[in-house]
Parts: sequence; structure tokens; C-alpha cells
Amino acid sequence: MPMSSVFLLRRAAKTLETSRASLLADGRWELAGSSERATDCMAALHSSRAQYLACDLRLADGHVRRLLQQLRRLPQAPKVLLLSSCAHDTMLFDTLADGAHGYMVECERGSSLPQALSQLQAGQALMSPELARQTLHSMGLSRISLERA
Repeated sequence: MPMSSVFLLRRAAKTLETSRASLLADGRWELAGSSERATDCMAALHSSRAQYLACDLRLADGHVRRLLQQLRRLPQAPKVLLLSSCAHDTMLFDTLADGAHGYMVECERGSSLPQALSQLQAGQALMSPELARQTLHSMGLSRISLERA
């Protein structure tokens, strides 16, 4: 079975290298490319045909929401996993609503990039209770319990 390919978009060289190392050590993921700047990665993303894009919520050259708009124009856009240092980031919900497929909070105990990508691949991306409430509210279902939803 061929490995799934991931493009890494991280805003700092140190986090980019850490992410690369964790993917390569895991052995289930092929690195399709990497970049520190969203403006530099569109052509590389298109040519690499990566199935997944793991990227920081906040990038050195702007917010990932603009990149999501550009990805919609690709014939086969990668699924997007947002990487955030905090589950309470005010931009996280909006970016998920704009088309990102999942997220990972890097500072949470037990979180790993390969594991988060595998969950996304299996259609089991996690959602915090706060984000679930925001999702229900955006759908006009804010009075329904999380368990019932």
C-alpha cells in the first residue's frame, strides 16, 4: 500500500524540522515538500499532488485562510490539518469553517503529527467541546446538548 503524502507549511525552521523528523520516524507518511511561507508553496503543492497539507494556523506571511481560498481552485486540493498552539485561538473556528479539515493542538499531551494525520485520513478528526459549541451555534442549534448533537 503506497504511503500518503504530506506537504508541511510551518512558519519557523525549527518547527518545520521537528515536523519533518516526526513524519519520517513514523514511517507511514511520505514528505511531498515543505515551506515556511504560504506565498511560496502553491506551485510546490500543485506539482507535488500532496494528499494532505499540515500547516500552522498563523503563518509568517499571513493567515492560512487566504491559502484555503487558493486551494479550492486546485483540481485535487489536499486535505488541510491546522497546527495550533492553543485550542482557544479565535481564528481556529473560522479557518475550519473556511474549509480546513481538522486541527491539532501541538502543546496537548500525547499529540503527534502522524497520529493527527492518521485520524484525519480515517475521517476521525477530533473537535474540542468549545469548537463543537461554536459549530452548533453557527448551524442555529445552540440550544441542543453536545451529547444529543
